[in-house]
Parts: sequence; C-alpha cells; structure tokens
Amino acid sequence: MENRKRSSVMIVLSVLLCISFAIGITYAFFTDSAKSSGNNIQTSGLLVDLELLNKNGTWDSIKEYNLRFDQEMNEWYEQDWECDDNGDPIVPPPEKVGIFNNKQWEPGYTDVKIMRVVNQGDLALEWRANMWLVSGFSDIANVIDVYIKTDDAAFGYPTQRDEIFGENSTWTNVGTLAEFFDNASEKLYGTLQAPTEDQPQYAYFGIALHMREEAGNEYQGLGIQNFNFIIEAIQVQHEEDAIGTDYDQGAHFPTSIENLVFTPYVDESTDEVIGYSVTSIDTITRQNIVIPSTYDDGVNGELPVIRIAAWAFEGKNLKSVVIPDTVTHIESGAFTYCRPLREIVIPDSVTYLGSEVFAGCNSLVSVTLPDHLERIGDYTFYSCSSLTVFDFPTGLASIGEEAFACSGLEEITLPDGITYIGDKAFWRCQNLKKVTIPQSIVYMGEDAFGECTSLSTVNFEDGVQTLGYSSFMGCSALKEITVPGSVETIKSSFFYGCSNLETLILCEGTVAIDYYALNDCYSLRKITIPTSLTAISNYNLSSVEPIYITYLGTKAQWDAANLSKQLLPNYYSSGTYHILFSDGTTTTLRGYQHNY
Repeated sequence: MENRKRSSVMIVLSVLLCISFAIGITYAFFTDSAKSSGNNIQTSGLLVDLELLNKNGTWDSIKEYNLRFDQEMNEWYEQDWECDDNGDPIVPPPEKVGIFNNKQWEPGYTDVKIMRVVNQGDLALEWRANMWLVSGFSDIANVIDVYIKTDDAAFGYPTQRDEIFGENSTWTNVGTLAEFFDNASEKLYGTLQAPTEDQPQYAYFGIALHMREEAGNEYQGLGIQNFNFIIEAIQVQHEEDAIGTDYDQGAHFPTSIENLVFTPYVDESTDEVIGYSVTSIDTITRQNIVIPSTYDDGVNGELPVIRIAAWAFEGKNLKSVVIPDTVTHIESGAFTYCRPLREIVIPDSVTYLGSEVFAGCNSLVSVTLPDHLERIGDYTFYSCSSLTVFDFPTGLASIGEEAFACSGLEEITLPDGITYIGDKAFWRCQNLKKVTIPQSIVYMGEDAFGECTSLSTVNFEDGVQTLGYSSFMGCSALKEITVPGSVETIKSSFFYGCSNLETLILCEGTVAIDYYALNDCYSLRKITIPTSLTAISNYNLSSVEPIYITYLGTKAQWDAANLSKQLLPNYYSSGTYHILFSDGTTTTLRGYQHNY
C-alpha cells in the first residue's frame, strides 16, 4: 500500500512539472527552520546511604554524621563542633566511634542495632552488607552469635529477649561473629527500586550480637578493636534493547574486563614488552573474576598476561578467580584479605608465589598449587582460618615465616625434600593434631609449631638438624616425643609450657639442653639422656615429683660429664632425680627441700 501511495504522489508531481514547463510559469521556493536549546544528556547514578535508628526514633546517617555514644541516654546523637571561617574545627573533634562500641561485654550480653539502607540515587539497585576487619581480631568473635532481621517496613528495637531468642522470633541466627565477618554478603542483602519524587526507598534490618553465656575466663579482656560495616550497591537494571522509558525487566550485565587494568611488562634484558601485568581498579564490584590469557592495548599488540601485580586485588569482595595458564608470577599480597574467596587453583605455569598472597582470606577452604613450586613465601596463607587441610607441592623446598598461621588447620603432610621451615610457620594452628618432620629438614625456625595446643603427635625422621627456639612452645596436648640425635641442641624454650609432656627421649648425638627448654613441663616424669649430652641447664625441670632419668651410658660416663652437678649446681637447687644407668645400677639425686 505504501508503495502505491508513493507512486501516486510521483505521478502527480510529474504532471505538474509538465504543465509548468508548457505554460511558462515561474515558481519561488520558501525556507523555514526551528531549533531547541539547552539540551542536556545526564547519566543516571547510584547513591546509597546507611542510617542508624536512635532510641528516640530518629534516624542518623552513619556516613555523614560524626556519631557519639551517650552512655547516660544509651543512644547515638550528632555531635556539633565549633568551626573557624575555613570550616575547620577550632577544637579537634574526638575520633569517630563505630555503631558497635561497647567495651563492657560479658557472658549473656546482647547488643542490638537497627539500621536501614536508603536508595538516594535514581537507579534500582542490589545491596549487600560486608564486613572489613581493619585490626584487632581475637577469639572472642567465636563466642559472639549474630542474629539478623530484615523487613521492607520499619521496625523498632526489641524490648524482650524472646523477641530475638524465642520460639516465635523473627530474628535468624546466622552463626558466630567470626563467620559473619566471612559471609555477611551472603546473609544480609536485598534490592531497592529507584525512588520516586514522593516515595523514598528503604530496606530495614537489625543486627543483634550475643555473647554466649558459657564463655569462660579465657575470653576476659579480649576485644575486637576496629572493623568496618559496609553497604555495597550495584545497579540491577541494564539497558540493552529498551526504547524510551521502557526499561529492561530481566537485567543482566555483560562479561567484561572493564574492572581490570593491564600494564605492559618489559623484559629488562631486551627492553621489549613481553606481556602484561594485571591489577584491578578500586571500584571493582564483580565477585567472580576471569583473568584473560591475552590482552591487546592497541599499542603493543596482543600479548600474554604473565603477572598478577602486587596487591592487585587486595581487600576486594571476590568469591572466585580464574587464573590463566599464561601467568608465571603472582606478586606479594595479590589476593590478600579477599574474604569471600573460597577456593583457588594456581596453574602449572606459575613459578613464583610472593609473600602475603592469600593472607586474611578467611573463607578459603581449597588450594591447589603446582607440584613444581619450590617456595611458599612469608605470610602466604596467614589467618586463612577456614583452611583445614593443605596438600603441599611435591617439589616444595621452603615455607616462609608465618606462612600457615591458620587456626583451623587440622592436617598437613610435609613433603620429602623440604629443607626449610620459617619462624612461626604453623604458629597457633590450634586444631593441628599430628605432624611428621621429614629427614630433609635442615632448619626449622623459632616457634615453628608454637602454641599448637592440639598437637599430640610429632614424628621426627632422623636427619633433621637445626630446630629453632620455642619450636614446640605451648603445645599442651603433647605427651611424648623422641628427638633424633641429628638435633645437637634442644634450644631455649623449645618445649616451654608443654604442660602435659610426660616422656622425652633424646638420642645419641644431642649434646645440650638450653635454658628454659623444659620450663613449665609440669607432667614431665621420664627423660632418656644419651652419652653425647654434656650440658644441661638446671633452669628446666619441675621439682613437684621425682623425675626418672634413663641414662644410655655408665655411671662413670655420667660422672665424667659432670651431669649431677649441672642438675643440682648448688645447695639451693631443688628437685629429685632417680637415674638408671645402662649397666642396671641406679642412683638418686636430691636437691634442697623447701619447707613452706
């Protein structure tokens, strides 16, 4: 039909032109115009706020106000400060305090805060809570339970405990505060529509922290000094095929690398760009990152991504990361404090793993490292509290300082061939129960297994050489241990505080027991001493009950080494020792008997 109309019009025009030419009529052509002005294209924006409900029913923004806690009124209020002409405080205000700031916690105490998320922008959004521990984490977080309540409508503070803990409660227990640090974004979240002119959009929620009634004396004086409570928002509608104000309903976001930064990496020997290092920008919001294997910056061409830069994703809210097999180096702190990160696979291409790479990733439960990796650096898995089992690469040669200071680690098998264990490498692995020290170990640092309070079995393979100071200090579950003769000196504080250690067997080759090596070993009753031992510090042994010593030589050898004098060097020395010699003869040494 349209084609017919267009043809008809053309026919009429042709006729008119023909007539005009025939009779000689002249035509004039007139013009006109219209314009608009002041056009303005402005993108929409995200703007989110978090407000706290005061006891008097008012709401205060925790982002804009300097909140002070009124102990007498038990409420928060905005603090005004007298300022000069430049707007600077004449008297500097005190340091801001957080929404949780009570220092008088005790078993049974419950602290409740009611808050609301405010959508102040002009886009619909999804919001999630996040917790960022700045400093001061302690075990008290394991005995504080978290309860949350969410609603679209406003609600007030509970007035009775049953409103939180009762059978008909609308509050939900989401675990301990330690767990909430790791998974707040999975427990506390929601969506908000874009606000209209007369209708602000709010999402209401409450958090109750409850210290368990059974919390014991070991939690006295502990505190969590500094953590941030963060609300993160992301747009939930993405324009793809909409016209005008007909917004997409099934929102989705395209896969992109817009939150990653690629820096050319230069080979210093040739000055050629051989690949790219990758890092992220501060505003990264995507929780699942796939790092591409190649990149083209339009200047150097398409080249492999070969490095993850130092501190590249520090503190980002990442749940998963896919690392391509082009990457050879992961620099220091690359994924430190990525708290939601649960598992990581390091490809075989990686030859270098820097220090602190996964420090503070306390949701990490699974790690796969390439077998050829020779070194795990300092603090690499420090405070990865959810890591319970770790499979070491078969080619591993060294473990750095505090690399596995992880409270949740339960099981490890050190590979044959490892030669070096750094200071505090497994410090305070409080769930670790058993360890075998391979014969390849040349050096084990200070406090290597210090305060591993569940460690009950330590197997040494003969060949181990240097063991550092305090290597097993505070291992209170340890009852019996045999130290090979390749360890020449039991160094200072080696078994300090092993309060349940009953039997210590030293083998031929060991020559000295240093000061305080056996201090506070209150249960120690049986010691085997080789003939090679020539030095015993008398500041070692408990005198509560007799100690039975099996000496692997004769009494003449014992006397030649002057060991009696070393155990009881003077009149005021205390202790009773029953000594069995290799020929079956015995002797008893008695020190000064205190009469209190």
